Amino acid sequence: MAENDDAVLTAAVGYVYVAPVGTAAPTPAQLKTINLKDPSTWTGATGWASVGHTSRGTLPEFGFEGGDTEMKGSWQKKKLREIATDDPIDFLTIVLHQFDEDALSLYYGPNASETPGVFGVKTGQVNEKAVFVVIEDEDLRLGHHAHKSSVKRDDSIELPIDDLAALPVRFTYLDHEDELPFSWINEDLFNVPDAG
Repeated sequence: MAENDDAVLTAAVGYVYVAPVGTAAPTPAQLKTINLKDPSTWTGATGWASVGHTSRGTLPEFGFEGGDTEMKGSWQKKKLREIATDDPIDFLTIVLHQFDEDALSLYYGPNASETPGVFGVKTGQVNEKAVFVVIEDEDLRLGHHAHKSSVKRDDSIELPIDDLAALPVRFTYLDHEDELPFSWINEDLFNVPDAG
């Protein structure tokens, strides 16, 4: 692998968006020019809404669980093949700072109340969304997209007196039709056509 200085980034600024399950991400070309602060202006990539303010101290975590393997062998060869014992489960965790209906809907599930001024919590609701993250470092924009994820609270609500209150949320990636579970997006970094 060659050194590529243009592929080194600092997660200086970032944005997180949600949309109905199956919503496509902006194209790699669109990612370069869209107004990240106003997804309602995105032409050809509609349906996305910002989740609002997220933690600067606890940046998004792109993690996984499982994916364990074990070595299998024969009498003749002790290390014949590595076998996956379970599939990896990929996820994204973010920490929301806004206590509004959209944020609480990601944390608890859809508002179960119709009473004005009340957010009602009902357990057992299905809460699934497409998710799109953009990391911005000067001119570099790196996108991350999943067509379908199960959204739920990841930890207790945090109410410190010396920091912003927080709602930790986890997006666990799910299979959606024939789509890839998730993808990274940047037209200058991935599947770049050979010049010439």
